[in-house]
Amino acid sequence: MSSAPHNEAPPPLRVGLIADDAAATALAAALAHPAAALMAQGGMRQSAAVTGPAWHDDIRVLVAQNELDAIVVGTNPRTAGEIARVAFSHGMDAWIAHPAARRFDEAAALFAAARDSERVLGLESWWTHAAEHVRWALGLIDDPAPQHAEVRVTSPGPTLDHWRASAVDAGGGVLLHSAAGALEALLMTCGLPQRVQAVTTRRRRSSAAPRETEDVAAALLGYDGGRTAVISAAWDIAPFGSSTTVHHAERCIELRETGLFVRTADGRIVDERPLPTAAERLRADLATFIEQCRGRRVRPRASGAASAARATDNPDGAQSRCLALLALVETIYLSARTGQAERPAKLYEVQGWSEPTLSAR
Repeated sequence: MSSAPHNEAPPPLRVGLIADDAAATALAAALAHPAAALMAQGGMRQSAAVTGPAWHDDIRVLVAQNELDAIVVGTNPRTAGEIARVAFSHGMDAWIAHPAARRFDEAAALFAAARDSERVLGLESWWTHAAEHVRWALGLIDDPAPQHAEVRVTSPGPTLDHWRASAVDAGGGVLLHSAAGALEALLMTCGLPQRVQAVTTRRRRSSAAPRETEDVAAALLGYDGGRTAVISAAWDIAPFGSSTTVHHAERCIELRETGLFVRTADGRIVDERPLPTAAERLRADLATFIEQCRGRRVRPRASGAASAARATDNPDGAQSRCLALLALVETIYLSARTGQAERPAKLYEVQGWSEPTLSAR
């Protein structure tokens, strides 16, 4: 990759897109940025590719034969990390749509690979776009400590032949793929729980075999001081919607896909704010990634600890939130298998990572 002189703006970031059919159109639209040029694409069927950039049926050829600065990945999490590592080995930065990994250990290894190769790794994160609104809402509440929280998510589930129905490709079901934003909000307002008791099921429908990943999940979370949270998530059970409600002594904060609401104890809405749409969030995430990549190209080259620190630039804590989310989801799955209360902190201990301090303030 070339670097521009310090007194000149760097040229547009040359980007390759590797995505499945469902993600390709939205990601390509979000990459319509004046500081980026989409040069190549693959992963989707040719009929689902966008007009213009070269399409490749082999993503290894896409990476090896195009002079790219970065790769944007929107595939299943089993292959997303592999693609990112290939990009790092070719001196490219990478951005990955949620989820970046199937398990805590996979994400930890991916983040270490980005650090060791001194590359930018961008991650999709719902919380990035809700954080300032939650901080505003907390400023309206006299008692900052939450007493109880509820996460409720229902959405249409994938078809049996979709990768989200595959335990190998997806790593999880409704919790990992439909409840991520709501769970991020829970983690950032309440923190990691001390213990989790959970049950998950794969419902057998009359006309088809069950999915390999869970359709329904329920969990009770326990915190120090007697605080609690309840998670309920399901595919194919109407009405569809997603919410995280955090209860304080006198008021509660309710986060939905479309907005944030501050309610009184009797349920009256006393204030509210709209939240960005999915397309707006995606455009903002990729714009931030593009600017991070271009910014690195005009900085003087560093070495040693300073260079490693730059490789882990993560101003909004997306990697920390990703690990916390995977720790929570993986602990829910473990509790459902063992029938016992389990601790998310064990995953940090096993991997040698420090447990994060998560806060909305």
